Amino acid sequence: MIKSKESSGNEIFYKLYNKPEDMGRLGLSLDWKNYLNDKPIAKIKLKDTNHLELTWMGFYNAKTKKRNFTTSDIKSNNQPVIY
Repeated sequence: MIKSKESSGNEIFYKLYNKPEDMGRLGLSLDWKNYLNDKPIAKIKLKDTNHLELTWMGFYNAKTKKRNFTTSDIKSNNQPVIY
């Protein structure tokens, strides 16, 4: 479903290539062919040996050329989360 396809230095980008298995009510109504593309949906940056920074970017809609679902429960005030 989600694969890490690119990395540069200490950053890893994740991309969505297949529909999620558990889509929930909203996911069942989405036109997934517009969201399955080569644009990253999230980035993980290694801060040091004990911390990483997770940045949720959202799904890229190839039809509208805009990102959708850019807010996430794993973000704090739309800023990256550091673990």
